[in-house]
Amino acid sequence: MRKYTALLLMILCFCSLSAQKQLFYLGENKEKIHFETVDTLSYVLFKAEVADVQKRMAIKNNRKAIPLNGRSMFLNINSEDDIVQLRSDGNVESAYRVMHSQNGDLHVLTDDILVKLNPGEKIESVFGQLNIPYISEKPIEGLEDVFLVRLPSSDNALDIVNKLMSSNLVVYAEPDFIQFTDAPAANNTVDNYSPQQWAIKNTFTGFDVNALPAWRISKGKDIKVAVIDEGVDLNHPDLKANLLPGYDTTDWGAPGQNGDAAPGDSHGTACAGIITAVENNIGMTGIAPQCKVIPVRIATMEEFESEKKWKLTPSSIANGIIKAYRDGAADVLSCSFSISPTGAVSKTVKEAIVSATTKGRNGRGAIVVFSTGNEYAGSINPYCLLDKVISVGAMDLAGSRCDFSNYGNGLKVVAPGSSIYTTDISGSSSGDYRYFGGTSASCPYVAGIAALLLSVKPDAQASSVASWIYSSCKKLPAYQYSIRDSNGTWNNETGYGLVDAYEAILTSKPFTMIVPDLLCECETHTFSLSGPTDRCDSIVWNLNLSGEIISGDGTNSIEAHISNAPGLSVPFTASVYYDDRVITVEEWVHAGIPETYEITGADEATEWEYMHVEAIMEGASSYTWELQQGNCGIWAYDNKADLMPYDTNKITILVTGHNRCGSWSEWLNFKPNHKTTNWNSRQADGAKSVTVYNLSYKQVYSDRNLIAPFDIKTANLSSGFYIVEYQLENGTVTREKVYIP
Repeated sequence: MRKYTALLLMILCFCSLSAQKQLFYLGENKEKIHFETVDTLSYVLFKAEVADVQKRMAIKNNRKAIPLNGRSMFLNINSEDDIVQLRSDGNVESAYRVMHSQNGDLHVLTDDILVKLNPGEKIESVFGQLNIPYISEKPIEGLEDVFLVRLPSSDNALDIVNKLMSSNLVVYAEPDFIQFTDAPAANNTVDNYSPQQWAIKNTFTGFDVNALPAWRISKGKDIKVAVIDEGVDLNHPDLKANLLPGYDTTDWGAPGQNGDAAPGDSHGTACAGIITAVENNIGMTGIAPQCKVIPVRIATMEEFESEKKWKLTPSSIANGIIKAYRDGAADVLSCSFSISPTGAVSKTVKEAIVSATTKGRNGRGAIVVFSTGNEYAGSINPYCLLDKVISVGAMDLAGSRCDFSNYGNGLKVVAPGSSIYTTDISGSSSGDYRYFGGTSASCPYVAGIAALLLSVKPDAQASSVASWIYSSCKKLPAYQYSIRDSNGTWNNETGYGLVDAYEAILTSKPFTMIVPDLLCECETHTFSLSGPTDRCDSIVWNLNLSGEIISGDGTNSIEAHISNAPGLSVPFTASVYYDDRVITVEEWVHAGIPETYEITGADEATEWEYMHVEAIMEGASSYTWELQQGNCGIWAYDNKADLMPYDTNKITILVTGHNRCGSWSEWLNFKPNHKTTNWNSRQADGAKSVTVYNLSYKQVYSDRNLIAPFDIKTANLSSGFYIVEYQLENGTVTREKVYIP
C-alpha cells in the first residue's frame, strides 16, 4: 500500500474527534469496494464569483482550510453539524464528506452517480420502482444507456448505488467520486550523462525508439492524437502550430474549454511535447512532429502540503475519451494516467475505452495507449488490461526497466521513461522545457509511433497497428523472452520489448503498387508506388518480362513497354532502399492473350442430364458459348455453362474468351450416352395415379385416377427436369426423371 500523503497524515491526527465509519459500494462482479470516512474533513465547493472575503466568512468556525485550484477547498470540521452549516451558507454550492480508499487515495462522495440501464429501461421507471428520489439525469453522450444522475444528497449515495446493484434493473451503478490520486509523473531526475532527447538517439547505449530512420518514411502527417490529461499550454512555441481545438470535461472552472492547462499544470504539456513538438530548430522535436494534438483536460493538479495530487472523476475521464474519439475524430488516444492496481475501477470509464477502441476511426478502432503506472508493483493499471489497449511501461537509458514502472500480466511494451527532455509550461521558472519521467513519458512515445504508422497506413485496423508495434519490438538483452504468441516472445517485466518506430513501419508494409489490370503487347503501361518514398535512397523496378522502362526509372512511377505477352500472370516488383534495409513490394499482373486454358467438367453424360462445364482462360473478361454441331441446350453465364444434350450422337461447342488484348477460342466436344425411351408419354404397368414434382420435390401436377396412358405434355409445364411418380394397384411406387425441352 502506498504511503499516505502529508495531508492525510494531518487529517488522521484528528480521528479521535470522531470515529471512522466503514463504508462500501458494490463494484464489478458485486465485490465490495471499501472506504473509510474522514470525519474531520469536508470538501467545499463555493459558488462562482464568490470573493475571498466571503469564503473566509464561511470557514470562520473551522480550524484549518486547504485551498484548491478554482472554487474548492478542504476544510477541517468538528462535527457533522459543520457540514450542515456549510450547506446552508449562501456562498457555498455544495459541501461533501471525504473518504479514503484502501490504497490511500482521497475520494469525495458527491451528489452524482453513474448508472447504466438495461436496454429499454428509463431512469424514471427504474428509480420509481425502487423508490429512489433523484433531481436530474444527463446521458453520457456516446455510451448507450449510461446516465449521470444527480441525487438530492450525497449522504446516502453509496446506499443508493448498492440498492441499484442489488436489483435486476441496471447493468451497473457507481459513485461519481471526485478522486485525488497520485500525480502521474514519478521521476523527474536527470542523469549527469543524459543528453537531451536520448530516447530519439541514444549515443551511449543504443537503446532508443529508432526514430531517425523512421522519419525518412513518416513523421505522422495528418494524424490526430488526443492527449487525455490535465490540459496543454496552447501558446507554447514548440506546440501551438500542431495543436487543434480541445476539450475540458472538468467542472472546476478555469482555464477554458479548448483543453488549455491551468497555470502550473504541466503534465499534459510535457506529454504533448514528446508526441508533437514541431521541427523549428528550438527546444526539442516530438516523435511524430507532423501530427496534430487534441488537448483534452480531464483533471487538475492540486498540491497538498508540497505533494501534488490529480483531481478527477470517472465522468470527466469517460467524457474526455468520448469527446476525443467522437467529436474530435482522434486517431490515437494517449492516456498518461492510471489507477493503482488495487484501486477501484470505474465501469463507465471502461465502457468509454471499449467504445473508443471499437467505434473510433469509423469502426476501425481508435488506438488507445495507457501507462502501466508508477507504484513499483508487479501488477499494472487495470485499464491496461482491457482488450485492444496498448499498455506501456518505462525503460531507462541503459535498457533496463525503471524500478518504479509497474509490470506483469497485461504489459505489452516499454518505452523511454527516465530523464526525458520535453516541453514545460511556457514562461515557467525553469524555462519552456524540463526533464520529465515515469510511465507518463513512455506512453506518448508509443502514441506517437502509432501516429507514424497510421500516416502511412490510414485505413489500418487498430488491432493491426498494435500487432505491428508488438512484433517489431527490440528484445532487451537483460531479460529472457520465453513466452510466445502470434506477436513474438514476451517477458513480464518488459512485455514484447522496447518499441522500434522504424521496424514497426517496415513491418506494416507501408507501400502499395498500383498496376494495370491487363498488359497488352505494344502498349505503354504505368506502374507506381503509393506511400512515402520521398526520403528513400533508391527505388529499383523489376518487370519480370521481356520489355523496357520507357521513363521514370528509379522513381516511384514508371512507364513500361511490354514486347512479349505470353498470357500468364507474372510478378512485378519494386524494391525501396533505406540505408541497409530494403522494402520489396510485389504485385501479379495478367499479360496478353493466354497461351493456356482449361475447360473443366465431364465430357460424357446421359441424355437429358445437365452437364456443368467451366472455362478457365486466364485474363478473360467475358466468354461466349456457341453450339457448332448437334442438338443441345446451352445456359451460359460468365465462364460457366450448363449443357443439356438432346437426341444426338455428338455435340461440339465453341468457347471464346475476350479481353482488351483480343479473343481466343477452344472447342468442347461432348458425346451423350443415350437411353432409348420416349419422353413424351409414359405409363407404368398397372399405374392408378401419377404425380409430377419439380427437382425441389414440390408437386406441380397430379392425376389420382389415371385411365389413359400418361402424356407429360398434358401437364402443361415449362421446359426443364421433373420427377414423375406412379402408384401401382398393389401399392408399389415407381419414379423416373424426365426432361421437357
